Amino acid sequence: MDLELRKHIIHLVIYLSLKKKNKLMIGQRQYTFLINLSSHIMGSIRALSIKLSLFFLISASILSSCSNTKKLPDGEKLYIRTWYKWNGKKKVEKLPFKVYDIVYTGTVRSNWSFFTFSRSGLTIYNYMQPKRNWGVQHYVWSVFSKPPVLLSKVHPENRLLKIQQGLFNSGHFDSNVELNLKYSGKDNKKVKAIYTVTFKDSYHFRKYNYFSNQYPIDRLITTSLDDSFIKPGEEYWLNNVKNERQRITDYLRNEGYFFFKPEYLIFDMDTTIGNKEIDVALRIKSNIQRSNQEKYSVNSVEIFFNTNKDSINNIDLVYDSTNNIYFQKQDYFKQKYINRVISLLDDPIYKLDNHKATLNYMNNFGIFKLSEIVYSKDSSKANTLNAHIYLTPSKPISTSLEMNFATKSNDFIGPFAVLAISHGNIFKGAERLNIQLSGGLEWQKRAKKKEYDLGLNSYGIGIQTSLEFPRFLLPFKLKNKNKIYIPKTYAIIGFKISKRVKYYQSSVSHINFGYEWRANKNLLVKIEPLTFNIYRMMETSPEFLDYLKEFPSVARSFQDQLIIGSTYSLTIEKHSKNNILKNYYNNISIDLAGNLLNLFATTESKLTASSPDKIFNATYSQYFKVVNDFRYYLALSPKSALVTRLIGGIGVPYNKSTVMPFIKQFFAGGSNDLRAFYARTVGPGSYKKDLTQSSLLLDQSGEIKIAGSLEYRFPIMYRLNGALFIDAGNVWLLNEDPSRIGGKFDFNTFYKQLAVGAGLGARIDLDYVVIRFDLAIPLRKPYKEYNKYWTFTSPHILDDYVLSFAVGYPF
Repeated sequence: MDLELRKHIIHLVIYLSLKKKNKLMIGQRQYTFLINLSSHIMGSIRALSIKLSLFFLISASILSSCSNTKKLPDGEKLYIRTWYKWNGKKKVEKLPFKVYDIVYTGTVRSNWSFFTFSRSGLTIYNYMQPKRNWGVQHYVWSVFSKPPVLLSKVHPENRLLKIQQGLFNSGHFDSNVELNLKYSGKDNKKVKAIYTVTFKDSYHFRKYNYFSNQYPIDRLITTSLDDSFIKPGEEYWLNNVKNERQRITDYLRNEGYFFFKPEYLIFDMDTTIGNKEIDVALRIKSNIQRSNQEKYSVNSVEIFFNTNKDSINNIDLVYDSTNNIYFQKQDYFKQKYINRVISLLDDPIYKLDNHKATLNYMNNFGIFKLSEIVYSKDSSKANTLNAHIYLTPSKPISTSLEMNFATKSNDFIGPFAVLAISHGNIFKGAERLNIQLSGGLEWQKRAKKKEYDLGLNSYGIGIQTSLEFPRFLLPFKLKNKNKIYIPKTYAIIGFKISKRVKYYQSSVSHINFGYEWRANKNLLVKIEPLTFNIYRMMETSPEFLDYLKEFPSVARSFQDQLIIGSTYSLTIEKHSKNNILKNYYNNISIDLAGNLLNLFATTESKLTASSPDKIFNATYSQYFKVVNDFRYYLALSPKSALVTRLIGGIGVPYNKSTVMPFIKQFFAGGSNDLRAFYARTVGPGSYKKDLTQSSLLLDQSGEIKIAGSLEYRFPIMYRLNGALFIDAGNVWLLNEDPSRIGGKFDFNTFYKQLAVGAGLGARIDLDYVVIRFDLAIPLRKPYKEYNKYWTFTSPHILDDYVLSFAVGYPF
């Protein structure tokens, strides 16, 4: 224990003893002392933990020279690796994408070596088992140890059969796989599996025809072939044949053929025509029952709550004549909301789409832990069905306490907690009420360069309440034609106080009312016709006020703001396993503020000639803001991808407003943006701050943003993935600002003001969360440094690195 730490502990003991006797009131000095003490103690503990962890890991690397096969059970072999040899293909990268999943089913997470740590995980497991369930040794063992992977548990022969079958199912009929087990080590107790793959090209579909059996459904099947998964010229894949069988079955069941089954469809494949081509002939079994070829309709619907299926005959049901539904009387849920969304009787015949839509609605209500529809033949009427809906309610109230150590895109880190309580059926119509209390302490991790070591810290506390309705709430009746996705109407109200120590304290109040729905599985629409925000500066320090005097336009953006407007968002997202080119995401959002306030322009009691831009004693903002965020995911293999992101936005103040509100402006830099630059330190344009304390008080912002990223993601080892990336972008001003020269956007020169950075990253995938580390250096700065923009020849290029820690992927 060093002398400085001892001194702090002695001071703490004296302080606590005086405090106990009520002889000392806590003040700023004592508060600062406690902060310094806690930081020192945590730093010492952290340093000690790192030293101990390194000690155990180094010990593990030394022990790795010991035999890891001594402790194997009798007769067992240690499986150390899977290896592939390829015949018929010079480069593995040229394999069809679908083959990767098939072939690499032979791969097993074995006890393999990593750099100089020869199976260190297994060594730790064998030789460092802790005697207690706590302590550093237990932590190292639980995190880094790996149990032995035994040959008897791997079953390479079974994996060989699975690979061969997979290649056959994907159309590579002539391909072959051989297995060779290579033994090594003392007493041949180590084994490696070598799969030799002789790869041949796939067969292709040539023709696809349906041969009629004179059934009533022949015409329907023939008509549906235009939407077939089997297309002449494409590679054979068993999955496409299975999908085609299910597609036709679903199509027929959507036309009233309730009892038609996939196994009634038979596909005859002719591979003898040569040239690796296949002719497909579809036919229907000749011995299916007549009743399974007839159309059915739904005669009645009965709804039961929390009821055993065997006792439904003893339950009295209530009849809803409006919707023609019988239901069990209960007090848990308002029956009218269920009856409205049941679509089983919407058509004169049974339709599978109506069945799926009804189940989807029940599940999306979020208040039933089980929803099921069972059909039975109606004995009193031919070709009719009775539908029985069984609903099992779940507990409506839930609470949660989330505590974490958060890292944000603005490079603030610190403890954060959220206490939430939710009622999923507050008005007995699946309305969800959420109440959240949040609070946290943050400090900014800018310590690499001394000029960025601001010593800033902040804390905040907030409350937010939201109420969601699983339907449209409108002044007029609107029928939801989409029977698959449930719409949502929501209202949110919240308040938050933030304190930036030494500089200012601000508050934000907000009210949002909006609608959200899916037009289809790929398109999400969100409209907020009313957003209400009040931003107020509650306290300001003299130092902060001095800064605002230097930058008048920034000062205007920090005025008390009243923002009343509307937002619109459209998100298109596609994911396809069959087509790797159809994996992308695009969101466009529009924020329009100030139009509603024009209604007050003629109300003299609210507006005066002396303050035409104020209402309710706050400056009201008028602006138009649009942002587009596009992301493209190109899968290079099952575990690697090339990801691209392009984001652009512009905010335009108009009428009485001359600047965008600070909370609505654009920023660049940080762990989710330009990772080679600290958060909010880039721009606007080629503007460069004077490295003085006052100039570093505030973040750099703009009204235009253009940024892009290219990232290659790849696996390294178990739960550890890597990334190589390059980022570019900046923010700009719409108009000239004498205090920020070079900040205005100019179409002819903006590309010369792009900041560029590159780096590498590590991602630890813990299933429930991804922990991310990114190390980046700036390659180009938007302003000249050492009389150059590019930093390749700069003697300080490696001194400018930025290490980011974050949770989740950047995009």
